[in-house]
Amino acid sequence: MSKVTLQQAAEMAGITKQAIRKAISAGKLTSEKDEQGRIIVHAGDVERIWPRKPVTSEKLAEVGASTTNQSDKVTSGLRVELESIKEQLRRADEMHEREREMLSNQIEDLRADRDAWRKQASTLLLEDQREKEQEAKPQGFFKRLFG
Repeated sequence: MSKVTLQQAAEMAGITKQAIRKAISAGKLTSEKDEQGRIIVHAGDVERIWPRKPVTSEKLAEVGASTTNQSDKVTSGLRVELESIKEQLRRADEMHEREREMLSNQIEDLRADRDAWRKQASTLLLEDQREKEQEAKPQGFFKRLFG
């Protein structure tokens, strides 16, 4: 399978290099770096995601001006960018949902711990007060004398 640079992939797909980068970020395309440090992608993957449409002479006559071609490139790039953003939002929502669930569980645990500590503190406080009541009772003369 042949490998192409970002610029070549963008030209193949009729989109911008930025759209190719966003597709790589979104995980739609796999990329590597060549020995010169340039990002390269598999040409087959580019064609799989953005298939080439056969060009007919009628189509060429319709296109005529390059402005239409440019708007198609922009539209295609915007579609890729939109899909990338949708995917990022979906991932962020999943992450936030997991985080909410984890925090809810942590709150439940903290409440249970708080209740246990509160119960333990009140039990110790009651026991301590009983001991003080027994110590605080004044003993009579004969009780002190004869024990």
